[in-house]
Amino acid sequence: MTREQAQQKVTELAMINAIEKEFGTLVAQESNMRLKDNKVSWSIIGSTRVSGDWIGTLDKQFIIECRPVNAEGIDNVEIWITCRIEGKARKALPRPKLEVLTLNCPQALCRTSIFKSRESLYISFKSPVDGYLSVFIDEGDTTRRLFPYGSMGTLSSFKVTGDMEYVLFSDQNAPDCFPGYKSEKIHLFTNKEIENDLIYVVFSESEYYKPVLTQVREIEDGYSLPKSMKTSVFTDWLGQNCEKLTDFQWLPIQISIEKD
Repeated sequence: MTREQAQQKVTELAMINAIEKEFGTLVAQESNMRLKDNKVSWSIIGSTRVSGDWIGTLDKQFIIECRPVNAEGIDNVEIWITCRIEGKARKALPRPKLEVLTLNCPQALCRTSIFKSRESLYISFKSPVDGYLSVFIDEGDTTRRLFPYGSMGTLSSFKVTGDMEYVLFSDQNAPDCFPGYKSEKIHLFTNKEIENDLIYVVFSESEYYKPVLTQVREIEDGYSLPKSMKTSVFTDWLGQNCEKLTDFQWLPIQISIEKD
């Protein structure tokens, strides 16, 4: 695990710890204990279900310690990372249970969270109710909006129909799901040996407005970078919507991109 990965992990654990102290522990094994009318009363941080919503981070500090360790007669050093976090949270409210998969081909059998550089990304999405959908990718300092498509102009979100399966970034069901719009491909790139990013699938039964975004930027070989914003702006936007709209939710999905 890289230091970047470790800091992300301990941040998630600190959020989980804070929510559990305030709102109690959710028994994850009883996966249907709070499922009623296709709604759940928990949210997800990392891959952990928690009984509260983390609305926004007010302060975060990392304490990094190097501790000597002797294992099997060999002296070594372990790096310990502690996260102290302060934020706003509330008890989780009932909201629709979404079905989301990240894929490297337009079929469910291609479910994966590990991608090769230049490989395509697809997302399968299904909601039990009608609502509004958008998708972002957090690359660290920058967050890019992947959906709605660029051809949809300044549309803040796309209205989806309950019980219909959508495969984003594929021509597979574009005519039926996105009439009048052409599907857009998403290719994942990295120059690092391995890059860890977060996909955010944002959904609400109530209409919401997008943050201000940069324009699409053309790069080499006919590729372009989607509209973007600073990640700090994005996380503030999530928190503000979560405070105002009780049915606003997002699913963070960690993906890895490996250098080809």
